[in-house]
Amino acid sequence: MEQLNILTSNAGALCSYGFIRSLEKISSKIVLFYQQEKPTILAYSKFINKSYHVKIPNEGWEKGEFIKENSPEEEIFIQKILDICYSENINIVIPSTDKEMFILSKNKERFTKKDIIILVSDFVSIEKATDKYNLILAAKATGFPYPESYLPNSMADAIEKAEIIGYPLIIKPTTGEGARGVQIINNHDELKAKVQELNEKYGWPIIQEYIAGDIEPSINLIIDNNGNPVFHYSLKKLRYVAASRSTCIEIMDPLPETQRAIKLVQHLGLKGFIGIQTKYDIKTQQHKIIEINARWGANTAILLRVAEKLDVNPILLNIKAFQETESTLPLQTLKPGFIGISLIEDLLAIRKYFSMKSNIAQQRLDNPLPNFSELLNSYRYSYFRKDKTFDYFTRAILDDTKMAFSAYKRLIKMAVKDQGMFVPWGGIERRVNNNG
Repeated sequence: MEQLNILTSNAGALCSYGFIRSLEKISSKIVLFYQQEKPTILAYSKFINKSYHVKIPNEGWEKGEFIKENSPEEEIFIQKILDICYSENINIVIPSTDKEMFILSKNKERFTKKDIIILVSDFVSIEKATDKYNLILAAKATGFPYPESYLPNSMADAIEKAEIIGYPLIIKPTTGEGARGVQIINNHDELKAKVQELNEKYGWPIIQEYIAGDIEPSINLIIDNNGNPVFHYSLKKLRYVAASRSTCIEIMDPLPETQRAIKLVQHLGLKGFIGIQTKYDIKTQQHKIIEINARWGANTAILLRVAEKLDVNPILLNIKAFQETESTLPLQTLKPGFIGISLIEDLLAIRKYFSMKSNIAQQRLDNPLPNFSELLNSYRYSYFRKDKTFDYFTRAILDDTKMAFSAYKRLIKMAVKDQGMFVPWGGIERRVNNNG
């Protein structure tokens, strides 16, 4: 393999620091770009060779506007990224957020002509996967379990579809990230108000069956250029600090829907890393699809540290999957049972718990808080396991101190400002309760 000169961003720091630490021993150069006016978090890492300020433009995809041509702002962004690639001899670009992913996928061919690999699927495939209603149709076509879902075209249609599904139900924009705009609806009055609110911001929202419970495992894949899987694992989220931000994860036995997941991503034409978020429906005993992310997620710095302990480098496999023109990579996976913990966020999760405990408005009646003994059992289960490890941010306390304290300062600031509703606490309490 030729030398690796990597470019990634600070925007998705929880992802990118995982990339940096997984590749720091085998890459010749790691370059960062950040969109803030001043360098922050990852720019302080001793493993970064150079940093550049590059503003990431907002995308119309948040309203379902998938425009293939660059806007003037997007063209400026792409040209700046190309300039960095030329001056730093970059040959691998790793997006860390949806905004970057969309813009870079539209311009992928421009980089390919310069022998620069972007770890992202083609724009058409990402467009298909990101539209949440189109994703439901794709799941239906390939046999992957899915929640009953409708896309209304008027308020009257929304009310009619809600009556078919029944309350409570979920409404959410057809595009978005980080649970943005997702609402639980309990009656017609709430439905009318929230549908109108979301429609004004993002267009008509999806109306979807609500799946009770807190078991939300994911199926994660790496697909090569020929559409073949080279890596897969299933992941259980044991605790959260906020929506889409798990603080403790466990590698689990492959979900029974794994082969259907492979068929689904092949149907969509996705390549590289794909995370399929599911929710377990106790009524049908199926893991139903919630969303697909065609990029690494927020627990990347935890997962890649676990994989390192198991002598696997998934991000390197991701790079090789895009480099190979033939399907020569053997299929790899991760050994079930290993646990990864983000120490600082896991402590902040306790703060979140007590914050919600004292504020009834932050709690959800359909998914109540565990009692304190259940919470302690959850922490005891993970922290006293021999097959556990801590994420790269925890490790950084000892070997990348300046970056670590910058990251912790940011995470604590986010936690203090967080006034969000209760998010599922993870699947482990259910298992502790059932087994005593």
